[in-house]
Amino acid sequence: MPYFKTEAEVRKSKPMFFFASVIFAVLFSACSDANKADMQFTYPLNEGRSWTYLYKQQIVNFRPRELAENFERSDSTIITVTTLGDTTLRDSIAAKIMLTTAGRFSGRVYYQQDETGLYETAYMTSAPHDALPKAGLQSPVRLRGRVFDSLMHFRRKMALPFTSAEQIIFFDPPRRNIAYPFKPGTEWTFVDNSRFFIAKRITGESFVQLEMGAFIAWEIHWLYEMDGQPGWDENIFVREFISPSGLLKREVFIFDLD
Repeated sequence: MPYFKTEAEVRKSKPMFFFASVIFAVLFSACSDANKADMQFTYPLNEGRSWTYLYKQQIVNFRPRELAENFERSDSTIITVTTLGDTTLRDSIAAKIMLTTAGRFSGRVYYQQDETGLYETAYMTSAPHDALPKAGLQSPVRLRGRVFDSLMHFRRKMALPFTSAEQIIFFDPPRRNIAYPFKPGTEWTFVDNSRFFIAKRITGESFVQLEMGAFIAWEIHWLYEMDGQPGWDENIFVREFISPSGLLKREVFIFDLD
């Protein structure tokens, strides 16, 4: 089975009042009432926070086999995310800026946040980095009967990190990245366009073991519907772990991409 996997996990977090280094693990333990109460929070967007992620990518059993040497590999890179503070877009939209850097590449995402959730309003990138291999990026790929011009084109349509020109691109309406309040079973629309539908669902709390201690995080799954048939597609599996300290880890699995 063709297999494409990416994951990003926090290696260092530098909030103004918190300091941690993270390696992901799940612990089986009971959750106290106090911990449950602490798990209602908003995403930390205050200026000066910084997270360093180790981004890892693995591609195996790629089809067609004559292109396998261009794609089958394991690699990694370091990504740093920093909150820059407030800005105003289009003269009236108050937003928070989050800067992503990976080597010589960088990108900005503009967020809004209220009692209903965290919203992605716009982005500017050159690019939020997914460390894709440089060779063979223009070769067509296919998933569930849909043909994409290239692997980069596929990543863009799947709402995953991608490369684009340096310009501010707005989401209209803004994308609801996280829904508040946190509650197991909560499901909401993330992307809804003419080609794809992506929802997110909070599955519950997970215990995450960090290098400097254990954290409780909300586990959120991305749900894809690409072919218009009932039920969620199983070819793409994405999950992320959100804590009061921010995003701890995101995993992406893509199967049967050829």
